This record gives sequence, structure tokens and C-alpha cells, in this order.
Amino acid sequence: MANVFKKYKTTWMFLAYAGPWIVGFLAFSAIPLLFSIYFSFTKYRLLAPPEWIGWENYRMLFTETPEFWIGMKNTAYYTVMRVIFGLGSGLIVALLVNAVPVCKRVFQTMFYLPGVLPFVSSTLLWQSMFATNGGLLNNIFGLFSLSGVDWLSADNAMNSILFMSVWSGAGGTATMFITALLNVPQDLVESMRLDGAGPIRQFFRLTLPMISPTFFYLFIMEIIGSLQVFGPILLLTNGGPAFATTTLTFQIYNYAFINHNMGFASAYAWVVFVIVLVFTLIFFFFGNRAVYYEDGGEGA
Repeated sequence: MANVFKKYKTTWMFLAYAGPWIVGFLAFSAIPLLFSIYFSFTKYRLLAPPEWIGWENYRMLFTETPEFWIGMKNTAYYTVMRVIFGLGSGLIVALLVNAVPVCKRVFQTMFYLPGVLPFVSSTLLWQSMFATNGGLLNNIFGLFSLSGVDWLSADNAMNSILFMSVWSGAGGTATMFITALLNVPQDLVESMRLDGAGPIRQFFRLTLPMISPTFFYLFIMEIIGSLQVFGPILLLTNGGPAFATTTLTFQIYNYAFINHNMGFASAYAWVVFVIVLVFTLIFFFFGNRAVYYEDGGEGA
């Protein structure tokens, strides 16, 4: 027995260290993933055994579920706006902080603080500020004799959620950009300045190419996260009013945990997974070609 242990000592040590993770991965990720594939082809409610129905869930999703297309439109709008304003605000904050000659750490910490607040707490904070009567934002409007705004109405709810999510994520995005900006060679910056290049030309000809790997990484992560937006929708609007903020992942939650239709929800989830995967691969394939890497030129 001792000889066997010595012979496979490395294997036993690997299992001892990695075993808990492997068990957790199988129990909470791999096995549920396989079950969800099976359930997507069944009529399965929690209180009844699954019944095999083939591709019926997928057919119903695309042909008999108008909410799917509403969720697709809302998710697409949220994703586009979140990527544009999320990356834009983070980059602007990073450039401003990087331009400050003193107290950079103080400003960086100030902008990063919203990102470390507990998600539920910050959402409830914004919910109180969005309140039509007595909300902070409308009270500020009242000081200037301006009429209040129904921030969570059908016309404004999605934009309000976007504003809140950009506010909470700008600090983390800016921190990543600040780190990337610190790696821009200052000798090249000085050379361009001596050649008469202004700040705008320096940014587009030098700074942006040098930080493009970080920009591309954040771009991909913003897309993946935005396509799966759920928390703010649930806490602020519950998908309303009138489906104005209903997204794909929120509908999965409704079908699975409100309607208890696990089979249909599983099919829905796999469709969303394919959508996220396809968009990620497309942007990764084409976007990576525009990324500059110091050790190998542009991305392959």
C-alpha cells in the first residue's frame, strides 16, 4: 500500500487539492448543465415528471412567444447603450484621473467606490432616488422649479436602469483603463508632442492603439454581461411597466421560478447561451484583428 501511494504520490496530491473543486464543479455546474439540455426537450414542471416532447419548446419559443422578441429588442438596446456609455464613461474618467498631477489614488478611489457597494444596497438607493414623489432627483428638479419625472415609467425605465448600471460600473472600467494608460511609453508621448501632435492626435494615434488589448477585453466583458442583465430589472421594475424592461434572462427567471415551467425555461436559457456565444465569437474574431500587441503586432 505504501509503495502504491509513493508511486502515485503526485496523483493523490492533485486529487487532494483539486478534489473539492472537481466535486463542486460536477455537482453545481457540469451535471446541472447536462440536465438542462435534457429538460429543454421535455415538458417539465416541478411537480410532475418530465415528458419528452422533442423540439416543441424551441418551436414555441420562436413562433408562439411574442415576449421573446420583446425581450430580444430590450436586451439589444440595453447591450448597445451599456457598451457605448460604459466604456466611454470609464475611458473618460481614466483619462481625467491620469491627467491629474496629484492625488491620483484619491480620485481613483472616489470613482471606484460605487463598484464596491453591495449590489442590492446600491439598487435600493437608486430606487429611492428614482421615486416620483419625494425622490432625490425630483426634489432637485423642484429646487429649480422644474416638473418631476416618472423615472421608472414605460418611456424612461430602461434608460434609468442604464444610467444606474453605468454609474456603478464606470469605476471598475476606469481602473482597468488607468492601469493600461500607465503602460503607454512616455518617450513616445514626448516624441509626438515634440513633433507638434495635439492631445486628440496623440490619443488616436498612440494612446488608443496602446490600450487596445484592455479596451477589447472590456468590450467583450461588457457585451457578455449586458446580454445577461437581470438584477437591476428584477429589483427596480420587475420587467415592467408594460414589458418595457423585460429582458431575455428576466424571462428565463419568470418561466423557471414563477411559472415553474422548467422545460421551457431550459430551452430559453440555451437559446440565450447560443446568442451570447455567437456574438462573443463574432466580436472576438473580427475585433481581435484591430488590437495591437507589443510582442506580436496586431491580433491574429
